[in-house]
Formats: sequence, structure tokens, C-alpha cells
Amino acid sequence: MVGIGRESATKSLEEFQQDGIIQIQRRMIAILDFKNLYSLAGEAATGDRQWH
Repeated sequence: MVGIGRESATKSLEEFQQDGIIQIQRRMIAILDFKNLYSLAGEAATGDRQWH
């Protein structure tokens, strides 16, 4: 568990999907852009990305 609420997780996943980073289909998540996702993870550690 990552310690966030369902609503926050859903919003983040929807944003990632809209940005073309992931694709959600039938309860499965496919990562389409590893480089961008990895970059965002690095930004999360520095606080550069605004999370819900």
C-alpha cells in the first residue's frame, strides 16, 4: 500500500493515461512510456510534481 486514498490514486492514474504514460484496460495497467514515468518518479522525490 502506498498510503494514498482511492480518489487520489484514480486521479493520478487518469492523468498518466491522458499524458500517454500508461494505458488502463480491464483492470490491467500497461506502461507505455517508461522513461517519462521514471522521470516523474524522480521528480516526486524532489517535490517538483504536484500530487493530489
